[in-house]
Amino acid sequence: MRARSTLMLFLVCAVSAAAVYFLEIRGGARRSERAERAGRLIAADAERIRRLTIVRPAEGSGAGTETVTVERDGESWRILSPVVSPGDRGEVDNLVSAVSRAKSERGMEGIEDWAAYGLTRPELSVFVFPDSGKADTLLLGDLNPTGAFIYVRRPGQDRIDLTDASLRSSLVRPLFELRDRSVLTFERDEVRRLEIRRPAGPLVIEKREGGWEIRKPIEAAAAAAPVDELLNPVRWAEVKSFVDDPAVSRSRLGLDPPGVLLTVTAGPDSVRKTLRLGTRRDGRVHAADESRPSVYLVDTALVNILLKPADDFRETKVAPFDEWMVKRIEIRSPSSGSVAFVKDSAGAWTFDPPAPEKADGNRVGDLLAALASLKAETFIARNPEAPSRYGLEPAVREVVLEGEEGRPLARIGFGKARDTRTLFCINRSTGWVAAARNDILRHLTPSRDAWTAGKNSPRNPAESGPSGAGEKSNKKP
Repeated sequence: MRARSTLMLFLVCAVSAAAVYFLEIRGGARRSERAERAGRLIAADAERIRRLTIVRPAEGSGAGTETVTVERDGESWRILSPVVSPGDRGEVDNLVSAVSRAKSERGMEGIEDWAAYGLTRPELSVFVFPDSGKADTLLLGDLNPTGAFIYVRRPGQDRIDLTDASLRSSLVRPLFELRDRSVLTFERDEVRRLEIRRPAGPLVIEKREGGWEIRKPIEAAAAAAPVDELLNPVRWAEVKSFVDDPAVSRSRLGLDPPGVLLTVTAGPDSVRKTLRLGTRRDGRVHAADESRPSVYLVDTALVNILLKPADDFRETKVAPFDEWMVKRIEIRSPSSGSVAFVKDSAGAWTFDPPAPEKADGNRVGDLLAALASLKAETFIARNPEAPSRYGLEPAVREVVLEGEEGRPLARIGFGKARDTRTLFCINRSTGWVAAARNDILRHLTPSRDAWTAGKNSPRNPAESGPSGAGEKSNKKP
């Protein structure tokens, strides 16, 4: 008996909960939605509007009207008139939403004098074409005396509605704001190649597994930061104004042929996006995206970035590598032997081959940090025919860095002094000879004693190498 009462009580609660959900919660939401729809002036939801046409006063001081038509193009919008142009997705979405959400705040019926409300010959009309169903038309007249609302009517009705005056503001937004103002559209993280044709000669930069590389006019590693400083301004640059005069040819604007031509290759399908840059006007430059019909003006700063010399994009580190990947280090000297270290499973540096002495881990860490930050003061040549003139064949010092399973990470040779402050060095992987600061020498002694924990520190640069070759001087004191 008690079990039956408990079951009955449970069923009553379940039915009550279901009733509350369907009648109050779900039903309330539906009632709210119906009430919201009942006051709307346009039947279609924003996402169902396929095309929108606005007849409005023409921009500028001239009399007359202009017709602006936008049409949905997949996830974006396309402007069909008064110019053919891609639309700004966010701006057009806002426009369409404003039309769809317009509500009647108050209605008046039996109107005979339309002129009193500016609706005899309205200058502002909007035509809404949904993806299915009947099109809607809305005619807009004068503002009401408070300026907070505007009089509207639908053709064939003797009723006037008042709706928020912000609808008018949305419908008369400048055409410039509705257009896609991006200079060149591409996915920044998918860029694989940059090619710039310019008066000083081409610049080609490609993305490889190890990072960016300059392919023309030289072959050298490129630093990520300056490449980003080129890509980001191009990707996020905005059009300053459009040149829509069909009577002006592209050749007159310096676009055919262009003064500067930028081609960006991006994505797994290697899609090419090309930007033409032409003559300057009033501190700006004519430009055109080859995939669009529009000609526009951009800041000259964008052109200046594209005219930077190749050396501005070079990786200035002599031999870039990740310190954490290094598992073995060897310092070689043709006259003083060599010393090597390996990192054990606990992350401590030990001598290689093993020795009873303990290696100074802090000093090895300083060596790695110094090599990782070693920058070229200037680049001299690549694969020179006579490396011995730089003291690099054989090198006075040679540093070899290896990763897991002996994978080569970097190999740097150090040679003669270039002047009192710098010496010649070479990245064996790329063949580039550079001049770098000679204070790196204090980290490059091949003496095992210098690297033993508790022993004296390596000698200073003057003791580690003489003025000409970095080796011990034979001069008598």
